[in-house]
Amino acid sequence: MWACTAYIIRMMPEDIDEVEHGLDRICATVPAEDRVLVQSAIDWARDVHRGQIRKDGASLFTHVVAVAINLLDQGVDGTGLIVAGLLHDVVERR
Repeated sequence: MWACTAYIIRMMPEDIDEVEHGLDRICATVPAEDRVLVQSAIDWARDVHRGQIRKDGASLFTHVVAVAINLLDQGVDGTGLIVAGLLHDVVERR
């Protein structure tokens, strides 16, 4: 079962160093042949969510990174699901 939203918000990175650490962790976890896909998802999410703030005051980009990290922590196996975590808010924000 997936962790509740409150858990995701609690673990959400608070500053750029933690976000970058999360992104490094994501990129280190996916297979080498999938890193270009993951980097494209990261870049797209960062561009789409630039300047967007959640109701809790955190940037939306930190939220999607936290979702991807949460998926890793839950043992999700598959680059597609990590990419889905990174992009889950892109469609509604475009």
